[in-house]
Amino acid sequence: DTTSSILWVHGIPGSGKSVLASYIVDQLESKTDGAADPTPPLIFFFCSNRSESRRATTHILRSLVHQLIVQRPELWEIIDKAYSKSTSPKADVFGELWQIFVAMLRTAKHILCVIDGLDECRNREEDGTLELSVFAQRLLALCDELSSNHSFKVLLTSRNEPDLTSTFKESKRVRTLSITADDVAHDIRA
Repeated sequence: DTTSSILWVHGIPGSGKSVLASYIVDQLESKTDGAADPTPPLIFFFCSNRSESRRATTHILRSLVHQLIVQRPELWEIIDKAYSKSTSPKADVFGELWQIFVAMLRTAKHILCVIDGLDECRNREEDGTLELSVFAQRLLALCDELSSNHSFKVLLTSRNEPDLTSTFKESKRVRTLSITADDVAHDIRA
């Protein structure tokens, strides 16, 4: 499938969302090791509310951009151009990183992305909006923008946050998978 889309796996705390995300990352990484065919870059981030550097969307973007550069060094050119154009010492770090990220995705064409624990991004924008809402809206808009000739596949895991539900509920690009307490109880009994 060459369309861009998001799979949102949400569930209660302790339902195995992070274990699932980690397993998927491990499986995808093992398929790319030594593969003869060029495989799409896999980028990922595991959020945590225990660390400031693991719960801010700016840090997510920094990590994803860094991983793309490591896997596709030719993308460094995009950062170089952005840096040379930047004139403000008080730059909008998130905004500039987002522009770099989008330019990289347009160039790379096919990307696999896993972001675990997006609900852990509890920081708020200046207007009081949760960062996770803004980030989710931008990811969704990016999938819409890249849909014609790019493949940007995103796996997001989180608790069932109302902000994310309202962002994703109307989109045809988002598939949801809910892990309920009954699902967890069944797995424990099995």
